[in-house]
Amino acid sequence: MKDASLDYATTEATWKSYGKFNGEHRISCLDHVYFAGLDCNVEVLKDTTTDHRPVLAKILVPSGKTGTRSIERRNFKAIQLQELEDALQKWPWTTIYSIEDVDTVHQFLIDGITEALNEVAPTKTIKVKTGRSLYLASDTLELMRKRDRASGSEYRRIRNQVSSLVKRDRICTNMGELRKSPNDPKVLWRLANEAIGKSSVSLPASLEVNGISTMDNAETATAVNKFYIDKVIKLRHGLPSLKPPPSSWPKSSAPFSFSFASAGKIAKVVKAMRATEALGVDGIPVSVLKKGIEVLAGPISHLVNRSLASGTVPTALKLSNVLPIYKGKGKSAADPASYRPVCILPALSKILETVVKTDFEIHLAKTEALPNTQFGFRRGRSTTTALATAHAKWLKAKQRGKVVGVLGFDLSAAFDTVDQLQLLPKLKKLGIEGMQLEWFKSYLSGGSQRVVWNGAESDFLNVKYGVRQGSILGPILYLVLVADVTSCVGIGDEENSSYADDFFLWAVGDSLEEVGLLLETKADAFSKYAGGNGLVLNAAKTQFMIGGKAKKKDTSAFTIRVGGVELHPSDEIEFLGVKFDSDFTTAPHNAYVVKAAKQRAALISRLAVHIPRGKYLRQLARGLMVGKLSYAAAVVTTPRFDKNKEPDAAHRAVQVAINDVARSIAGCRRRDHIRIEDLLSIAKIPSLNEITVMAVAVETWKCFHSNDGGCGARNPIGDLVFPTPKRPTRSTTSVACPLRGGTDTFASHAVSVWNNFESLRSARTLAAARDVARTIGRSTPI
Repeated sequence: MKDASLDYATTEATWKSYGKFNGEHRISCLDHVYFAGLDCNVEVLKDTTTDHRPVLAKILVPSGKTGTRSIERRNFKAIQLQELEDALQKWPWTTIYSIEDVDTVHQFLIDGITEALNEVAPTKTIKVKTGRSLYLASDTLELMRKRDRASGSEYRRIRNQVSSLVKRDRICTNMGELRKSPNDPKVLWRLANEAIGKSSVSLPASLEVNGISTMDNAETATAVNKFYIDKVIKLRHGLPSLKPPPSSWPKSSAPFSFSFASAGKIAKVVKAMRATEALGVDGIPVSVLKKGIEVLAGPISHLVNRSLASGTVPTALKLSNVLPIYKGKGKSAADPASYRPVCILPALSKILETVVKTDFEIHLAKTEALPNTQFGFRRGRSTTTALATAHAKWLKAKQRGKVVGVLGFDLSAAFDTVDQLQLLPKLKKLGIEGMQLEWFKSYLSGGSQRVVWNGAESDFLNVKYGVRQGSILGPILYLVLVADVTSCVGIGDEENSSYADDFFLWAVGDSLEEVGLLLETKADAFSKYAGGNGLVLNAAKTQFMIGGKAKKKDTSAFTIRVGGVELHPSDEIEFLGVKFDSDFTTAPHNAYVVKAAKQRAALISRLAVHIPRGKYLRQLARGLMVGKLSYAAAVVTTPRFDKNKEPDAAHRAVQVAINDVARSIAGCRRRDHIRIEDLLSIAKIPSLNEITVMAVAVETWKCFHSNDGGCGARNPIGDLVFPTPKRPTRSTTSVACPLRGGTDTFASHAVSVWNNFESLRSARTLAAARDVARTIGRSTPI
């Protein structure tokens, strides 16, 4: 039911026996209620004349009527570049260079931009529709009137004609909206969400927080803000009083300094940012800064340099708007825990953080501060490289006839529980001192947030812990906090893989007992490490699996203890969204992908009734289907280069779903018997094998040319596929497979692609490698 996006509404027993058995009535829940998209309250009616009780499901259906509401906003989309530049140039920008106080510099900058916006995009009160109105053509309305007067077979005939015309008018209505914004994908996805009943709705005005119901939006915003702050404090309150364990980290230290942020550097940073219109506390989106950068580059440069020189982050840049997003999936809409906080920071803070991050990353590379097995938020690394590395190492141990035990740890709200008192000493170990350390201290302290709930704003509350969600520097600072994990826990590169706060470690041995002892020792060390660094380990959610030569009958009764919790090995383990079984194959994940592909094919077929076929439906299909299948494709799917080699059952099932998507785009049916090659060509979407081959080829090229493994060496998976002490020449013709022949993993497929395609080996740039990968993919069998 989860795969069908249906949630189960829990009910009491719906059947109760008349008689008693052993002194009690027998009961059973015979009736199930499933729902999707809308809140559902279910009640079992006990007052019935039979032993089978009816179920009353109350569904809150929003009104379909259209209306209007008034909002105040600026029309940022209508701003013309030249008009904005002219308005900005009226401000006395030369004055800013004589101001030294960083908060005053920031306020002067905001005042100048706001003054210009008041001229080119003044705040206006406008009316917006609260519902969706469908345009029905005159012939549709006339036929509807005939239908209402008809009866019998005539009614059914006209009813079917009306249905066809309504579908036509629906597509025409959507086409009209798409023509108004031909290059805005947000409009297309909004129409698609409305078509499948996932249109955004207002948040409920009232929630139940700590047993007390809020009265209105303003009170709810205040209560939710306090809930988010208190949640982190409660998590940290349960931490044991532990000191961080000693470690030999880092390998080296070096003096750190900020580089000068010239106007040219600022312009380059801003131009590389996405032109979003999300509004921080200052009400200035990135799109405005991009349009006005020719005028604003100098003043912003002064703001950044004053901040770095004084070791102070402007107070206003540490304020964030928090927009709660409903998680869905059957969670109670009245529970504040059902809403994920999304932080919107001022656009200027992202510029400042990007400048600092660039210098900081260079320093981290120089000091080799980050462990080689950390793949999160690092240039040239991804979830694919993390998965490929772990998968290959598990299989290598299995091929050596070893027992392999894997643990996956769950850290509760890891980014939110970071404490500067534990992070700053580690920055100091890296050689960050003086004014530079003061800047990081300023950045990590004094933050505040407010919740925006249906337009109502709470007061600001101080944020004592955590790195700000949505920030540029936050993730890299978290990586520094946990950079000494391998040293403290006592594990090597062959025994762990992590992506940000997803941490997996494993042990290899000759027996279950040996592996169990190793895992318990490592898990105990990790538990102490987490507590000593202010991280909350959720031991009950720790994943545990035994693979390799261990037999299932031996592992069924085997247990280990982690954080005081007894764990039994499971048949599957999930790492970064990919499920592996105890044979270390991705069969469980591929079974899930088959279901997801079928579901998406059906969804795209439904969308064809609402969205014009051709480029618009193709754009949705690429996002829904191709995007889903592309995730970790190089790891989870087997590429085929020989047309005589049959694909496996899962591959065939996914390809059938892709073919159905192509038919939806092209407007044809299976009975038309169009060749699959021609069908995919008409629809302009790739086959599953093409997606996989392209992914393997690109990842292989990136592995060969990677240099982020320390001292210019390749990253872990690159070193596994190309294990040479020195970088070979670009035209190297062959490499040896690191695993036995026939092993179904990225490392083996990478060797095959590299050895068979000289054009890939000759590619000089990533763009050229992608072009070659597309050519290779199109030449392979479906």
